[in-house]
Amino acid sequence: MTLLVQIGLWLVRKFGVALLIGAVVLVVGALVLYLRENLRTEAERMALVERLEAQAAQLEASLAEFDAQLAAVAEEIETQRARAITAQRILESVAQMNSFWDWLFGARVDPAELERRNAKAAADNAAATSAIESLGARLGAIGRSREDAVAELERTRLELERSEMHASPVVQYLRRAWATYRWPLAGALALYFFGPTLWKLFAFYAVAPLVARARPIVLRREPIPEIGTTPSRVSESVALRPGESLFVREKFLQASDESLRRRTRFVLDWSIPLTCAATGLIELVELAHPATTDGTAAATVSTQEDATIELSVVDVPEGSGLVLRPSFLAGLVLPEGSRLRVKRHWRLFHLQSWITMQFRFFEFRGPCRLVVAGSRGVRAETLAGGAEGEGRARRTNQDATIGFTPDLAYRSVRAETFWSYYRDRNPLFDDVFHGAGTFLCQEIPTGTHGASVRRFWSSLWNGFLKVFGL
Repeated sequence: MTLLVQIGLWLVRKFGVALLIGAVVLVVGALVLYLRENLRTEAERMALVERLEAQAAQLEASLAEFDAQLAAVAEEIETQRARAITAQRILESVAQMNSFWDWLFGARVDPAELERRNAKAAADNAAATSAIESLGARLGAIGRSREDAVAELERTRLELERSEMHASPVVQYLRRAWATYRWPLAGALALYFFGPTLWKLFAFYAVAPLVARARPIVLRREPIPEIGTTPSRVSESVALRPGESLFVREKFLQASDESLRRRTRFVLDWSIPLTCAATGLIELVELAHPATTDGTAAATVSTQEDATIELSVVDVPEGSGLVLRPSFLAGLVLPEGSRLRVKRHWRLFHLQSWITMQFRFFEFRGPCRLVVAGSRGVRAETLAGGAEGEGRARRTNQDATIGFTPDLAYRSVRAETFWSYYRDRNPLFDDVFHGAGTFLCQEIPTGTHGASVRRFWSSLWNGFLKVFGL
C-alpha cells in the first residue's frame, strides 16, 4: 500500500511539474507572440505615419505654390485691366479729336496719325481683353487645382490623426514612462554606478574615524580563569570521562564508541529555542558515557560536508566563560551533574554595538568543553595586559572573529587600507582586543556560510543572525 501511495505521489508531482512547465511555456510564448505582433504592427503604423507626413508636407508645399501662382495671375490681371483702361481712354481722346468742334475751332490733326493712334489703341484694348480672359481661365484652373490639393491635404491629415489614435499601447506607455521617469531613472543609474564608490569613500574617511572612537565593550571586568585550546585539526577525538555527555551536530559526528548511550537532543538549550533553531543547534546527537563504567570513551568529530572546516576543543573551566557565536559551535561536552549555562549580554545602547550591528552576546560559562569549527582552522591568541585600555592590543579581521573571553575589551577600528575595503577584501571595521584574555579566529575569514549563488541572501541572513549575536 505504501508503495502505491509513493508511486501516486510521484506521479502527482511529475504531472504537477509538467503542467507548470507547460503553463510557463504557453504564457511566455503568448507574451513573445503578443510583443512581436505588437511591435510589427507599430512598425507598420510608423511607416504609414512617415509616408502620410511626407505627403502632407508635399501637399502643403503645393498649396504654397498655388497661392503664389494665384497672386501672380491676379497681379497680371490687374496690369492688363489697367492696360485696357488706358487703351480705352486713348480711343475716346481720338474720337474727340475728330469731333465737329475740334474740326471747326481746333488745330487740325493729320488724319493718318489719328488713324494710327486709333488702330494702336484698339489693338492694345483687344490684346488686354484677350489676356484678361486667358488669365481668368488660368486663375480658375489654378483655383480648382488648389481646392483639390486642400481636399487631399484634409484627407491626409484625417488619416494621420486616425493613425496616431491607433498607436500601440505598449509604445504609448513606454513613451509616457520615459517622459515621466527619465530623470528619476537617470538618478537611479547614477546612484547604481557611482553610489557605492561615494558611499565607501564617505564611510571610510568620514564615518569610520568618528565611530571608531567609541569606548570598547567589556562584558566581565573581574579576572577569570584562563581557557585552554587544542590545535585545530580536520577531526577531533573527544574523550569522554565517566558521567560526561557530548552534544554534537549530526553532520559533525563521524564515529563513536559503541559503549556510549545515544539519543536525540531536539534543542540544545530550551531557554533559547529560537536561537538554537536559527543557528542549527537542533536535532543534536547526545552521547553519554555512563558513570558506572570505568575508563574513557571517545567520539570523533569531523565535518562531512566542507573540506575547509577544521575543529578545535576549547576547555572552559569553572568560573570562566567564552563569548561565542553559536553558529561556530559544532558540539560541547558537559561534566556529570552540570547543566549548560549560557549568559546573554545585551548592549542596545552602546555605540560599539551599532558599529558591528551585534546587540546580543552569548557567553558559554564553564565548566564545559566547546568544539569550535572554523574555516581552514581555528587560531587562539592569548593577550596579557592590564585593565581596559592598557597592555597589548591585537587587531583581527572582523569576519574572522569566532569568540573571545568576556574579560577582554572589544572594540572596532577602521580597516587598515581603503583599497582592501573598497574591493570587498576586508570589512570596513576590524576587531581590536586588548586587556588580558584569549580570542579565537578563523584562519581564513568567511563572511557567509552559504554558496556563492546564494551570496546575497546568505549575507542578509547572516546580518540578521549577527544582530542577535548568533
